[in-house]
Amino acid sequence: MSLENNIRNFSVDWLAADVFMGKVSAVDLPRICTDTLEKAQTFLKSYGYDIENVDQVMDLHKLRDEAINFIEKNLLVNPDDSADVMIIPPEIVNELDIRKLFIWAASGQDELAHWSCSVLRVMHTITHLNNDLSVNFFPQIQKQIIDKLMSHISHDAAGDVFLGHGEKQLALYLLDIKSRKSYHSMLLKLLHKPENVGADIFDRIGFRFVAYTRLEALMVLKYLEEHYVIPYPNVKMGRSRNTLINLDVFHAKFQEVMARYNRGEITREDMRDISEEIAQSKECEPPEESKVNIGGEVNPFSSTEFHSIQFTCRQLIRIKGPALTPSLAADENGLVEYRFFFPFEVQILDRQNYVESRRGRASHTEYKRNQLKSVRSRVFPWLTGSSCRIT
Repeated sequence: MSLENNIRNFSVDWLAADVFMGKVSAVDLPRICTDTLEKAQTFLKSYGYDIENVDQVMDLHKLRDEAINFIEKNLLVNPDDSADVMIIPPEIVNELDIRKLFIWAASGQDELAHWSCSVLRVMHTITHLNNDLSVNFFPQIQKQIIDKLMSHISHDAAGDVFLGHGEKQLALYLLDIKSRKSYHSMLLKLLHKPENVGADIFDRIGFRFVAYTRLEALMVLKYLEEHYVIPYPNVKMGRSRNTLINLDVFHAKFQEVMARYNRGEITREDMRDISEEIAQSKECEPPEESKVNIGGEVNPFSSTEFHSIQFTCRQLIRIKGPALTPSLAADENGLVEYRFFFPFEVQILDRQNYVESRRGRASHTEYKRNQLKSVRSRVFPWLTGSSCRIT
């Protein structure tokens, strides 16, 4: 065996190894080792697209077109300077052989290499977004999750909204329901997530409860738990965040108030007023470390001025459909019940923080702008000095 063959046998693609070891996302790799048509074709087949299959080639063309369309509509204009607009090279837009993108991506540091890498990054992200099985069932998923919550919502003649019914209902300043995240919003979210996987979008459906005060925000949480609107065993660990109130301090002080009430020293109305004062006190402001989630994950684009209780829950969905295999026992209509969990996000805050979130640094506009800048840097790493070449 020649020295050259020995070197080749022991050569390792260290960047690919970093992906296997969880050190980096494939989207952030500076190059891909597909410098021949044969390598590109083998890579594509392994990924899930056989270019000898006409239908799968059409799928690849559609993916490429979607990626270019997304880049053109969202990423070409510099968010900090609207006069700074990039142009995708015509070679990238017009090339029908997807394998050429892989070869260009591995060819060096020229313009075609940069843009090929960028288009492939977005194509990869779109693939994960479009091939999430739950997308096919989304209307039924949406209805089951929203219907469950709405059975606990009531309105009065003036149009005011309440959580619960009857004497114990709790007045809300606002109930905001996100019933579907737009396609481009989901794509932007995936492009800034390290995992870059469609199944990890947790807020396609979301509920924002805006109470009048911090204390009433806690009462919203109490209602959701006591009435089994949201079963706490299905809350996803690592996705909870409390930046609204220091619960440990409030709990300790509330216990003292309860003891005074039980001894007959104060009335129920006094207890409510004192608890409200405690909840609004400086002592009950959340500690700095609460800005990081339990699992260490935090949204880098959320303003530190925005305070809320936020968590992700999963609901067991039941959907009937045709039996996919003969082994599944179907009912008299030929249908089988499919069951799976689907996540939704809950956010609880008070009116003051909601109003603050509508303006200034905490505004949604600023959030989206920061997110867009991050995605743009990731898709176009050469703007910050990174490369996209084979080494």
